[in-house]
Amino acid sequence: MMTREERAMSRYDQGKQVFDYYTQQSKHHLSDEIGDVAPEIQRYIVEFVFGEIYARPGLSPGEKTLTAISALATLGSCEAELTANINNALNVAVAPKKILDTLIHLIPYAGLPRTLNAIRVAQRVFADRDITLPRPPASTRSHGAPDGE
Repeated sequence: MMTREERAMSRYDQGKQVFDYYTQQSKHHLSDEIGDVAPEIQRYIVEFVFGEIYARPGLSPGEKTLTAISALATLGSCEAELTANINNALNVAVAPKKILDTLIHLIPYAGLPRTLNAIRVAQRVFADRDITLPRPPASTRSHGAPDGE
């Protein structure tokens, strides 16, 4: 029978393994910023968020990150968390265009201002990672508006 400490350690170890998978190429993670000030919160992120929630079956790693991105964008005022989760999505091979398409899909639910804020965060992450997206053809940008307007 495992002791409470052994269960907590195995949950932490599992969470650390999952955490490392999602954050593999990121320069730093949100939990690094709070680790010195609130190490217990850093432990909760690893044990609970990654050891319990992200370790669950049912959704692919990409689907999990897009779900988190959608929730954070909808909440608003979560730029640091959104940055971390966009990086995580890229780390697990979610295409940048899929991230943007997911954010655009939020407009009727989260509202245009929150969606635009989230897209700005995504733009900064893409720029930090030297990711350039091709510009859409002019016909899809204008939506039938007369030239010059």
